[in-house]
Amino acid sequence: MELMIRNALPADLPQLVSLEQMSYPAAEAASPEAFAYRLAHMGDWFFAAEQNGLVVGLMSNRRTDLDHIDDALYEADGRTDGDYLAILSVVTDPQLRKQGIAAAMIRHTIAAAQAAGLTGITLACKEGLVPFYAQFGFVSQGVSSSIHGGTVWYDMKLLLRK
Repeated sequence: MELMIRNALPADLPQLVSLEQMSYPAAEAASPEAFAYRLAHMGDWFFAAEQNGLVVGLMSNRRTDLDHIDDALYEADGRTDGDYLAILSVVTDPQLRKQGIAAAMIRHTIAAAQAAGLTGITLACKEGLVPFYAQFGFVSQGVSSSIHGGTVWYDMKLLLRK
């Protein structure tokens, strides 16, 4: 059961949407239209974890010039550049959690951002996930200004270069 991290494909869209909707409350989950837009315009940074021919995880990211998460990053605005990578969604099939899939996707994303010469990576997570991301070198920046989905988020930042 080898895990492969690869760029997500348009054919993956139904599985990606299903995983997202199983993993986040409706107010927080990306819509099928948002995922279709991200695949079409930010596909270089939209990763799928595949195991036995099935998509078992996803990591949706986008380039930005912001070193923190802003709610506008979740919107389709056409901007796909910047020195930071914003992690918008990290999802593992609920039946396969605690098996290292999310960790593998995060390590893959960090390596890809380093290879691209980016300054850093930013994300917003719920308080309980702060220690999880800290193990990869992300540092908490405190409560985020993001109110996406009506939730309290914590900004995390990983500097890849000074």
